[in-house]
Amino acid sequence: MMHCNGYIDFGNVSGSSSSSSSSSSSSSSSSSSSSSSSSSGGCPTGQVAGSEVLVIGDSFFALSGAITNDLEVHARAAGALGSNENYRENAVSGTRLAGGFSPTIPEQYANGRQAGSVKVVIMDGGGNDMLQGSCSNPPNSSCADIQNAVNAANSLMNQMAADGVESVIYAFYPDPVGNSTLQARLDVLRPLMQQVSGNSPVPTSLFLDLRSVWQGHYSEYALSDGIHPTAAGSQATADAIWNLMQQNCIAQ
Repeated sequence: MMHCNGYIDFGNVSGSSSSSSSSSSSSSSSSSSSSSSSSSGGCPTGQVAGSEVLVIGDSFFALSGAITNDLEVHARAAGALGSNENYRENAVSGTRLAGGFSPTIPEQYANGRQAGSVKVVIMDGGGNDMLQGSCSNPPNSSCADIQNAVNAANSLMNQMAADGVESVIYAFYPDPVGNSTLQARLDVLRPLMQQVSGNSPVPTSLFLDLRSVWQGHYSEYALSDGIHPTAAGSQATADAIWNLMQQNCIAQ
């Protein structure tokens, strides 16, 4: 299985979009064996069951569950998910990559892996590490909460690779609205997590920067708290993730 990793920075996305990502995002190898032909772009099909797609993270995914639901709608429309199948949603509001209450995001993955096979992971993480943590102002990469989150993400990627996970999509947050302290911390964390994703031993590891997905639509996509997605924000986020899944033949 070829190793593929990349940084993806979509332009404004609403529904199906054209990607302005780097060329690495267009190559993938989610399968090493032949299968039936796919209805979407010639991807191999029938290699990943719906239950083998695991969603982990915090309230950005978990608050409404709409991102996962919208992904499932895309997958069913493409014939990649049966009418009685679902992705597994283990994301829990308020959770962190390192510390905080259980299940932490790594524990969400471990629980999912214990419950059954996992081939694809869709995740976020680090937002609550920054929101609940404490860093100098302005923050820098020596902040303990930043270092702990990065170390936890590295360990999680290594564990997923050891367990045979084939693909990971790490969706990183849009800018928070009206919270300059959180934004400054996320601005430090973002490139570090991009590096974690890029160096991941998981065969296909993709980092999705949601800032450009939401650009020009924050008033429509963000709830009044300035952090969580509205129904429209969830849909745009799911559209961007699904585009990546199609482009890289992930769970098709």
